[in-house]
Amino acid sequence: MRQFAGFCCMPEHCCVGSQVQGAGVGGSNATCVDVNSEGGLSLVSRLANTAGYQPFIANNATTLSFYVKQTSAADIGTGSGVPAGLSVSIGNSETAYYCTGLPLTSLTAGVVSNGLTQLTVAISQFDCNLPLVDELSFQNTNAGALQFCLDDIALTGGSPADPHMYSSV
Repeated sequence: MRQFAGFCCMPEHCCVGSQVQGAGVGGSNATCVDVNSEGGLSLVSRLANTAGYQPFIANNATTLSFYVKQTSAADIGTGSGVPAGLSVSIGNSETAYYCTGLPLTSLTAGVVSNGLTQLTVAISQFDCNLPLVDELSFQNTNAGALQFCLDDIALTGGSPADPHMYSSV
């Protein structure tokens, strides 16, 4: 299992985030953030320039899945539903390489746990050159602030005999 380095806010926009106890899948902890308009949250892979540490190409990652819920500034961590105005993308901000962003409301919804909805997307939908990619980003496209929680982020791929999962949060 390889993990993303953690979260960081896009430098030009403010974002506040923390682990919220009990807000995650099955009552586990979740990462919950309050993102200003046009702000975002990025998860960046450690050592992504090193062979074997490239989560999007190692073992042919084919699917991204994660749990998400909308929450509120007044009661961060409590809430439900897929946030409108939030998109997900992959890319590399250090080289200004950005792939197609996808609105969360356009993704395939799965099970719901503790108010969080599991969303799944095929990596091919991002229309990317995967060897250049080292980060996963969530972008607020709303005119105002947006609060949401994330949990159980996973990239899956590989052959059925050798599945690998890379997770964070």
